[in-house]
Amino acid sequence: MFEQYRFYHYEFSETGSGLPSGINNEITDSDLQLDQNQYDDIIQGDYLLRGYVDVLPVFPSREDIWHQMLHLQSFSHMYSLKDYYTKRLSADSYMLVYTHTGKGKLLYGEKQYSVGPGDLFWIDCHKAHKYSADSDDWEHSDLHLNGTLLFQFYESFMAEGNAVISHLYLSSFFSDLDHLISKYTTPNSHRSLLVFHAIETLLTNLIADAENQHVQLNKNTIVSDDNNLNTLLEKTVSYIQEHYMENVRLEDLSSLVNISKYHLAREFKKMTGFPPNEYLIRVRIEQAKFLLANTNLSIKKTGEMVGISNEAYFSRLFHKRMGITAEYYRKKAVNS
Repeated sequence: MFEQYRFYHYEFSETGSGLPSGINNEITDSDLQLDQNQYDDIIQGDYLLRGYVDVLPVFPSREDIWHQMLHLQSFSHMYSLKDYYTKRLSADSYMLVYTHTGKGKLLYGEKQYSVGPGDLFWIDCHKAHKYSADSDDWEHSDLHLNGTLLFQFYESFMAEGNAVISHLYLSSFFSDLDHLISKYTTPNSHRSLLVFHAIETLLTNLIADAENQHVQLNKNTIVSDDNNLNTLLEKTVSYIQEHYMENVRLEDLSSLVNISKYHLAREFKKMTGFPPNEYLIRVRIEQAKFLLANTNLSIKKTGEMVGISNEAYFSRLFHKRMGITAEYYRKKAVNS
C-alpha cells in the first residue's frame, strides 16, 4: 500500500523504542534522526508500540500563508500487534486514523469507540485520548494535520458529537489521501498551496460524510407534521431574512415551526453556524452595511431601518461585529 512513495521504516520492540532503518542508501543518518525527532514530537505520551510503521519523510515547506492555515505534520502506515496503544494528555495536532485491517479502540471525550476495516476517526489531539489495538493485529494509516483553520473544520465535523465515520458512509477518503500525499511529495514552487487545497478537499468531504451518516442514522425521526427538520430550519431562516427589521424572538420562531426553543436553537446553529439571535444580528449588520454604503441615511436612521432603534446599541453591535465604527465603514465605502 502506498508503494509509489518513499517511506522511513521503523520496527518496535515490546518496550516501545523505535528502531529506524532506511529503505535505500540515499537516506542518511541525519535524515533518520530528523525524522525520528519529528515522529517523537507527535507521539509524545504513554505508549506501547509493537509491530512496525512506515513514516513519510518530512519535506521542507515555505512558511507562507497556505502552510500556516493548513499543513501536513506527518503521515504513517502502521502494522500494530496485540497490546499496542498510544495515550496522550495533549499534543499539538489533529489526527485522522483510517483502519485497513483488524480492529481498534478509541477513548476520547469520555466516549469509547470501536473501529473496524474501512472506518475512520478524527480527533483533536490537544484533548486527552487513547487508541489501541482490539485484535491480534491492527493495520491503520495515521494522518497528523495542523494549521489555523483546522479548528473550524474539526468543529464542523464534530457537530453531532461523533468522532467516527463508518466505512458505510466514507465517500472518497482513500483517494483524497493519495492525492494529498502526491502533492506533498512532488517538488513544486507552489507545493504549500497545493497541499492546502488537497487537505481542504479531504476535510470538506469528511464533513459531508459525517453529516450524511447522521442523516441516514436518523432518517426515520419525525419532527413535526411530516416535515423534516431541514425544511423547518429553512423556514426559520427565511422568516428571519424577511422580518429582520421587526422584533424577532426565539419564542416566535419556536411557535412558527412547532419545535421547542432549546431544540430549535441547537439545530439552527448546526445548520447556519450561528444561534438564531446571532444570525438575526448578522443579517441586520449586512443590511446596515448596504445602507451605509449606498444611502445618506443617518446612523440612527440606518439602525432603525434594520430593526435596531437604539442608536448607541446599534453602534456597539456594528463595531463588535465589523471591528470598525459605522461612520468609518461609510467613509471607507464612499472613498473606495
